[in-house]
Amino acid sequence: MTTHNIRILHEANATLESMIQQGHLLPITEKIPGVAGQVYRTADNAGITAIDHFSLQIANKVVPANMYALPPEEYAGLVKASPQFAQHRLEHLVTPLLHPMTSAQQGQWLREVTQALEADPRVDPTPRMLSQPTNPARWRPEATRLSRSGCGWLLTLGFDEPVIDCLKGLDLAAAGVDIGLHNLAVTAFASGAVHRAPGVQDIRLTDHDVSTAFPKAKELERNLDLLQHAAARAAFQDLIRTLLSSASSVCVEDLRYTDMCDSFKQRSRSLGIRDWMMSWLPQRLHAQGIPLMRIRPDHTSQFCSLTHRWGERDGRTFKDGNGHITDADLNAARNILHLGLAQRIARELGNKGGTKGDGENDRG
Repeated sequence: MTTHNIRILHEANATLESMIQQGHLLPITEKIPGVAGQVYRTADNAGITAIDHFSLQIANKVVPANMYALPPEEYAGLVKASPQFAQHRLEHLVTPLLHPMTSAQQGQWLREVTQALEADPRVDPTPRMLSQPTNPARWRPEATRLSRSGCGWLLTLGFDEPVIDCLKGLDLAAAGVDIGLHNLAVTAFASGAVHRAPGVQDIRLTDHDVSTAFPKAKELERNLDLLQHAAARAAFQDLIRTLLSSASSVCVEDLRYTDMCDSFKQRSRSLGIRDWMMSWLPQRLHAQGIPLMRIRPDHTSQFCSLTHRWGERDGRTFKDGNGHITDADLNAARNILHLGLAQRIARELGNKGGTKGDGENDRG
């Protein structure tokens, strides 16, 4: 079984307290990966179902949470197993977010979102917010857990191990992944291959948009988050499939919350970047037996991956040690790959050196 943790919105606090008092949530001592604080399971007679992208129903109580914030296989399994799942028809508006838009195109896109939300949501347990073929992972409602810590409440959902359809005919090679916003991720393979997960258009509501959308401004805002997250998920899904099909090992920057600027923190949450790095990616690689190495990203954007000299980064470009202009994200991805491979080789040699003589090392 695989599990994923989802943030429960603060407005659920009073509801959750009442559920504890009424015996719908029972405290247990179970340990959950990535979760601290008191854990609760649902009572045996408590029905559990997702009712839309933003809420889970437990024992006739609605718990607001970002239910869409799941990898594609788990998201598909959750929706298909929720017969009363209601949603707007917004799926055609996901893919445009992965391409550059002019301000006029953004305005037209936003008008189309508003028009789609004018109709009432329809009961439709089809995972329509997925743009690629996906094998749904079976949702296990009985494995649902809720946990409370000083940072608030988390919802943990359990699923059968997902099945990923890998690509055929790709050569195996080590991979280095650089995370960003212009590109969600740029991956450099030791074979020379490059994979780009494109960035997502950052469309935000202006005061004028909010005033014209009132009283549905909140619904519009949360559906904008839904659409942008779905676009990022599509880009990451393509990257995950490529890595599982061709990576012998994966090196990814160890991007910690304290390293992020405020704007990146906000976008990393709304696009699921942090969830991808800390949950989705490591779980998928572990299931396939592919090693994952986290590399400190210090100076990987300022050091030339070709000459190993200092260069100059200017936004999306990098002037390398030869004075040539190259892609800054790709340069960083190659540095992450080189650092990861060097650390792995040093570790392997150290392990051999501690257990064998020099002659045995030569024959190993």
